[in-house]
Amino acid sequence: MQKKPKVPELDEILNVLRKHQDQLEQQFAVRKIGVFGSCARGNLKKTSDIDLIVEFDLQRLNLKTYLSLIQYLEKILGRKVEILTRDGLETIRIKYIKEDIKNSIIYA
Repeated sequence: MQKKPKVPELDEILNVLRKHQDQLEQQFAVRKIGVFGSCARGNLKKTSDIDLIVEFDLQRLNLKTYLSLIQYLEKILGRKVEILTRDGLETIRIKYIKEDIKNSIIYA
């Protein structure tokens, strides 16, 4: 009998992010990280990705670091991740979507 993949709870995801906070900061130039969307609302499904908002130390960020961060987060969280930056959030033109994201952010 094959085991069904476990759907992580919000607290588990936040705890993993907190546990890795030093490495995220030192190795990947992450100043602040949080979740939003279905994960933050507690509606994560087996096939859901994890939506993350990340604030970077832009002096230290480069493409290689960014791409390595995505791989690292997918490894420690066990599922696909989507990253949105604060600047990226501000470029969303549909006001209610932008506000919904802002209101659902939970930082680790």
